[in-house]
Amino acid sequence: MTIRVLVLQEKPENIANIELSLPDCDLAHVGTVDEALDRLNSEVDLIVSAVHLEHDGSVFDFLKLAKENPETSHIPFVFYCSQSSRFARSVRDGLQIAARAIGADKYVTMETFNYMELRDELLETIADKMPRYEGRLW
Repeated sequence: MTIRVLVLQEKPENIANIELSLPDCDLAHVGTVDEALDRLNSEVDLIVSAVHLEHDGSVFDFLKLAKENPETSHIPFVFYCSQSSRFARSVRDGLQIAARAIGADKYVTMETFNYMELRDELLETIADKMPRYEGRLW
């Protein structure tokens, strides 16, 4: 069974990081919240979203809509950011708390990218939320 991942990211380096970390998954990349909402359905197994979008709306609105929809509320939702700015690092704790409060399963930041660490974080999230995948991911 192939894991289907919806990736909401604008930065090519973050997309490449996710691709490297999840090579055996079916990844659908989108760059806007509207595109993400159009692609979101009950067949998605994992959502990996940017923490900030420079050219679009709020990823927190997307998270809230995904978690309020009975068809998609079960889908694990992970915020992922690599090489965050000084400002982003200064507000990270508040964003993590807000993300968790409205339904995010995990908030992953990496100052130095490590594909195995990101893979482990993402697969752990799937296994925690969807036991049918535990031990059968690859």
